[in-house]
Amino acid sequence: MASSPPSVRRCRLISLGTKGVDVIAVKRALSRAGYISWGPFTALWGGSAAEAARHFQRDHGIAPVTGSYGPKTHQALIKKHRKNSTTEWAFDVYSIRLMDQSCAELMQLPDKRIDDAVVAEAARLYAHRNEINYVQSRPFALKPLPFVPGELDCSAFATVCHFVAGAPDPNGRNYDGQGYTGSLMSRGVRCAESDLDPGDLVFYGRTTLAKPGFPVGSPTHVAVYDGDGGVYSQGGPHLHDRMKRHPVKYWTINHYRHY
Repeated sequence: MASSPPSVRRCRLISLGTKGVDVIAVKRALSRAGYISWGPFTALWGGSAAEAARHFQRDHGIAPVTGSYGPKTHQALIKKHRKNSTTEWAFDVYSIRLMDQSCAELMQLPDKRIDDAVVAEAARLYAHRNEINYVQSRPFALKPLPFVPGELDCSAFATVCHFVAGAPDPNGRNYDGQGYTGSLMSRGVRCAESDLDPGDLVFYGRTTLAKPGFPVGSPTHVAVYDGDGGVYSQGGPHLHDRMKRHPVKYWTINHYRHY
């Protein structure tokens, strides 16, 4: 057996209700690691699988503990040996083949590629966060890679991520650089947290005074969902407040929105 962990692809977030051969693969790996009784395994990620994932996440210090299967949980499970073995890994050859099959199928879906590209741009800008000041300015710059904007606010950050990914303008303004939280709210569909896809938006806070375009109760902040229980957030209000990563519920949720 190889002395280093296997290479195992992962191409989407698995959460409650997800169906697919990748679900079978992950259940097999969790079972081999000692977190689920051995099969037969269905292709549905249900309550038992979610509880096993939560157990695994707690044991391995993965936060937030969601019961979903994202990149942090995946990396930890790849490095996990089969229970009571020092040579066999949790992911066996068949499970790895199922993960490859799932990725091949998903990569045929245009929406999946765009979702991943939105999050990839959020991660890229996060890596450059010390170069980006918090500034509320319109119009904001919309330029292709490898451009790094020197100033963004929360809604401009969300818009830039979608622009670079080649997604439709989530503001519905044909990328004129004038989008803001209100125009982001005017598009997409309100949804539950469990229905979020990578690159969707999470809105926070509530206004107490009505302003043009912002009735009482409107959100005061927006962040980009990372597909793994967290968000990339270009928060302010100060010039040198840098982009951060938070668990989804780090602040009062206003609503979730799918695009």
